Amino acid sequence: MTLAHRPRLASPTPVLTGANGLAVPARPGRRLSPLALLDRARAEAPQVVPWSERVEEPLAERAYELVAMDDDVEVWVIHWPAGGHLELHDHGGSAGALVVVGGTLEETYVGPDGLAGRRLGSGGGTAFGPAYVHDVVNTGVGPATSVHVYSPPLPAMTFYRHGEHGLTADRTEYRSDPSWAP
Repeated sequence: MTLAHRPRLASPTPVLTGANGLAVPARPGRRLSPLALLDRARAEAPQVVPWSERVEEPLAERAYELVAMDDDVEVWVIHWPAGGHLELHDHGGSAGALVVVGGTLEETYVGPDGLAGRRLGSGGGTAFGPAYVHDVVNTGVGPATSVHVYSPPLPAMTFYRHGEHGLTADRTEYRSDPSWAP
């Protein structure tokens, strides 16, 4: 498979070009390693109550909670309804990690030989560098909950379409957008 567009970072402070052609520098801050981020996500996970254990209404759409953010890192809890997903996207030059707290998520990611996938059950996780592109979907019958940690905090996310010629940037969403969500 040929990738028509694959994010590349040329400097320690990457400049991101979104689908609309605007260049946005990533936010400054200490860049934590993917493994340090996975450790942080694993440390946060025991404090998170999965949606399925909450006494709330059924989950109809993806819900997210910002748990912590400073110049170096941000931590989110994301609740995924059955069938809920986030299409192929990058993390705006930030490294990251995710750990599943409840339910099961399936991830498709861009690997060296094209698209690959994995299933992450409760307690499972993954860490990734700043040029990582993936999608996440809850293929289970009930809600799933996961912890996501990024460093430095996300400045933007670019979303991609996968077609016969590989990946093509579709749109970029910036933290400053009123509808921002990880």
